[in-house]
Amino acid sequence: MRTSLVPSTQLTPTAEFTRFRIFGQQMTAADFQANTTLISVEQRMNAIGVQLGAERGVPAIDVFIDSENRTRAATMPFRGKPSDVDFIEFNGIPKAYIPLGGEISLPDNEVAVVDLDNGSVERINVGLRPQRLVVDQNTGLVFVCNEYSNYISILDTRTDELLEVEGVPVEIQTDFFCRDLLVVERNPGLGEFDELFLFVANELRASVMKYSIDVLRDINTSDIVGIQVNPAPDQPPNVPFVEIIGVGRNPYRLHLDESQSRVYVAGGRGGELALIDIATDQVVQLTRLGGPAMDLVQIDSEAFVATTTLHRGFPNRDAAALNDELDFAPIHVFGVNGLSEQAHSGSTYDGTNSYGVEDVRNTIAAVGANLDQPVPTEFVDNVEVDSLYDNAQKQLTGALPWDLERNAAGNQMFVAHLGSDSVQVLDVQDGQLIDTGVSFQTSELPAAVALDEDNGKLLVVTMGANFLEVFDLNTQVREQEIDLGYGTPRYPATTVEAGEYFFATARWSGNGRKACASCHTDRLLADGLPFAGDTTAPTMPHQIKPLWNLMETEGYFWNGSFTNNSSASLAFAAQTRTNCEIVMHALVEGVDSDPATRVGDAFNYTSDAVVGRNGADADSDVNCRPTFLRDNLPGDGAIGQVTDDLLAGLPGPLTGVDLNNDGRSNFLDILAVITAQKQVVFQNAPAAVADQLARAGLTQSRDELSRAIDFYTVATLRLPPNPIAQMAALELLDEDAVDKLVEGERIFNDVAQCNGCHQPDNLEMPFSDGRDHGAGGGWMIDFVNEYDQDPRLTQDPILLAVSGNALANGVPEQMRTAAGTDFTTQEVNFHLNPIDFFVPFCFTDQFCLRFDNPLRQNGASEDERLFRMALLNLADLDRGFVPAQPPGQPRVNTPSLRGVWQQHNYLRHGQAFSLRAAVLPPGHAALGSGENGFAVDRRDNFDVHGLTRDLSEAEVEALEFYLQSIE
Repeated sequence: MRTSLVPSTQLTPTAEFTRFRIFGQQMTAADFQANTTLISVEQRMNAIGVQLGAERGVPAIDVFIDSENRTRAATMPFRGKPSDVDFIEFNGIPKAYIPLGGEISLPDNEVAVVDLDNGSVERINVGLRPQRLVVDQNTGLVFVCNEYSNYISILDTRTDELLEVEGVPVEIQTDFFCRDLLVVERNPGLGEFDELFLFVANELRASVMKYSIDVLRDINTSDIVGIQVNPAPDQPPNVPFVEIIGVGRNPYRLHLDESQSRVYVAGGRGGELALIDIATDQVVQLTRLGGPAMDLVQIDSEAFVATTTLHRGFPNRDAAALNDELDFAPIHVFGVNGLSEQAHSGSTYDGTNSYGVEDVRNTIAAVGANLDQPVPTEFVDNVEVDSLYDNAQKQLTGALPWDLERNAAGNQMFVAHLGSDSVQVLDVQDGQLIDTGVSFQTSELPAAVALDEDNGKLLVVTMGANFLEVFDLNTQVREQEIDLGYGTPRYPATTVEAGEYFFATARWSGNGRKACASCHTDRLLADGLPFAGDTTAPTMPHQIKPLWNLMETEGYFWNGSFTNNSSASLAFAAQTRTNCEIVMHALVEGVDSDPATRVGDAFNYTSDAVVGRNGADADSDVNCRPTFLRDNLPGDGAIGQVTDDLLAGLPGPLTGVDLNNDGRSNFLDILAVITAQKQVVFQNAPAAVADQLARAGLTQSRDELSRAIDFYTVATLRLPPNPIAQMAALELLDEDAVDKLVEGERIFNDVAQCNGCHQPDNLEMPFSDGRDHGAGGGWMIDFVNEYDQDPRLTQDPILLAVSGNALANGVPEQMRTAAGTDFTTQEVNFHLNPIDFFVPFCFTDQFCLRFDNPLRQNGASEDERLFRMALLNLADLDRGFVPAQPPGQPRVNTPSLRGVWQQHNYLRHGQAFSLRAAVLPPGHAALGSGENGFAVDRRDNFDVHGLTRDLSEAEVEALEFYLQSIE
């Protein structure tokens, strides 16, 4: 049955607006609306509904959940979100073809055809959510990859219409969630241009489908009259000639090698890279990059991969030992098989001195043409300061390399930097990348590029602005800016659109190279790889949580300590982190560096506390160097001053600089410098930041931008339609699949009893219970109850000064709300003390900033712990939360299972790369070779993540299938 999936189109309900109140401003319908709207979301979704109905032989399908959504959609500008570009010259007329797939929840169904001579645009309806296309230069056919349809559309460039036979469109049957496609001559070099292979990367099946195609022509006119798929007599028609598995779980991009005998497969989420031999249909190499693989090109002996952070925020593995705080070996338990099995990975390290978010960078990795280079050569940002990289590697001038294009000679590469609104030109010499100093400044969010070398043109499509831009290759002058139909009003035109732009761009970050999308890459959701977060210790990985379904999520991050979607405030703390903080916590020089000589990110910051972005100062922020670290002993009265008792274990004055010359700790002096730097760091952002905010009717302020990003993340449900659930409803599953689905649901509810926490009928948070789990599940409630009006918070002059009197009324409101009301003490996984708890930064390799539990303490010990927790969390509204993970108090909130089928990794630490690993105990027979089961707690209890210990292989398979069907 030819059909498309119904999108999950849902806007934030008006009744939920009160939940999203950021910096004193509540979300309203006006945040979605533009002053002028040429084509509205309602108009385009009506057109989508008509196509869906026609495909199914029913009236138009209403994709809106209710009339309120429809009414608001009528005032929202629709955006086509172009994602690819290819071109051809026919009868002397150069033309470009661009898929317009819209957003995840608000998809489009068009391909824009642009006459490059006069700039005219025609839009052709294809399948739902076209994402990629390829123009076959010999036949003039355009093959279109439709993500939400189970067919590939074909256009004829000679007519710029769908290829038809007797009025019926010619299509190629495939499966839902096509991600990319590639056309290859079956017999290269023989001139047999009408005999093709078509390769299709399919995310749902985790495979590459290979089709054999003959192009059919009129015997008299040679006009194309159709195609024949799988022309061999022993092959069924219109199905893959072969399906190639083992290409990685998320095939995202395809690329033909120079010999035309192999196909590269790049995995967007998870970063798996595969190499397929076309003659044998075998995967000859599969490797894991360590970062998301957004695109790939091959030039001579190297395959170059566009990625982000290959070193994932951990301290350097060659640094001095961190035994006192952070260094722990893996933990093993006796599994259900009676053998010793790993239950916890222990401490994690990488190869850079920088750690935390300062490890975020942009990278093009050279991995060898055979994908067999053991350690990739990394070409990174030209503002990089980590000592791992030499000057020859610092070549990238922009953030988020999103699309790569090589020239015909193979001596230049063009890089679309999505996060910097630019396209950079790199020379390629003997496997090295060298910045040419040439770049093209584009409109918002360049997503794809194409080279027309014969005419000396560079074609760029901008996902934000919705333009095709044509540049002169020699002069870099933009000759054409062509509206593809959805560029008016000028983007960003609403608060939500401004949030989308600033989520994706790095232009406002401290060094101009860090964006939210640096980690939330694939469709801006997640990159599928764990990263060292600032919510536990630096040697503990965290899952980068997908950003779908936040509209129906009340607790953010794994410990649930954020609420009201106030997560962008933490993004500011990370992306505009002051150089003073970088120096104090050794975030670029490494935890084993000498505090007395640190300059921090001196290349990007100047010593007068202003973001410089050029120039360096060897004495940068000397006032931020921790001068002494005292033993973390409660009540130590060596100096005899209350402040020093409260700051035990923090930088102190016994050696080195003493700013006030009074024998006190210099920690408060450091905080004063940080506070001063925060006042100027954002105001020194590029002028384009103010321009973009003004276009959306906002002012240039941290609060406005943070609010916009927060509102963007919850503006729509942002859930992809579930193909298994919808195929089941349309009776497209075979009998065995239907039986497996029924059995899996029974196991979910009745056997494993997953529905006790992942409640399908929960109206507020479907497939969640909204509760926190673990010994610390009620810790935040206890904390608020104990200290809300405690004079040690409400009357302490230091805390009141640092917080701007925010603590005068007790624990701030958003933090009280985050405490929640419901919890259970059951733990789902193993928590290792202290690296699974809140020890976010270190001053040196032996002294780290940790937050011990003040509850059930007394005297000086309680005073110290409470003061530290208040000073660095409650009083810092940028951080905006009570640390919910003090040592020994694990707290994990229940994530919704909506969209879980599309995740690459699972659990709070992100180290479970299959659903089986997430829910089965160590040593379970259904685990794959080398796969760890994580369902065991600190007391060696199994059956802690559902009653899964005794499930058979068949039952586990059915449970997985049901989980993948959750809509």
